[in-house]
Amino acid sequence: MTATPRCPVDVDLVDPDTFTTGLPLAEFARMRAEAPVFWHPQPGAPGGGFWAVTRAAEVREVSRQPELFSSYARGCLLHSEDGAELAVLRMLLLNMDPPEHTQLRALVQRAFTPRTIRTLEPRLRELAEEIVDRALAAGSGDFVTDVAAELPLLAICELLGIPAEDRRTIFDLSNRLIGFDDPEFRTSPEDAHQASAEMYLYANALAEQR
Repeated sequence: MTATPRCPVDVDLVDPDTFTTGLPLAEFARMRAEAPVFWHPQPGAPGGGFWAVTRAAEVREVSRQPELFSSYARGCLLHSEDGAELAVLRMLLLNMDPPEHTQLRALVQRAFTPRTIRTLEPRLRELAEEIVDRALAAGSGDFVTDVAAELPLLAICELLGIPAEDRRTIFDLSNRLIGFDDPEFRTSPEDAHQASAEMYLYANALAEQR
């Protein structure tokens, strides 16, 4: 009977504190060399843990076999539960398997061709200069909110056709949606569900306008 492979180093890949001082590159190198696939315990989580795949060859193998390694079956989040929550997650492209995933991806990827992205470059450069100019004029502020998060937010709004006056709403909803386990945001899983519903309603209304 083959023993379940374990992580060869003492590192918790789920604990955010593992990454506060930088990526654990030496630990990842040892994982790839000694146990490219291993069982990572996670007490209290559904199933008690997850399989960690750390080497490119194995990641490619997993990605190419959805019939064995399904995104739909349990979702792509570590804490996916059965029931209503999992049913909602399965509506997202990230948590679909072919052929549904292939069909929807074909629609979405048209907006991300190299030619399309190149046409955005002048506008993104203009926005980047405006962000820096505002930060310099203010003299002080929160770098993440005022600078680092601003350009990705504007880029996403440009890609999706979200009006500029709504970008702060999208920023706040995004933080509530994915930041419920971040002490800086101090939201809750319940608030994340509410933000998800608000995001859906906003997107649905935008689609109706179009």
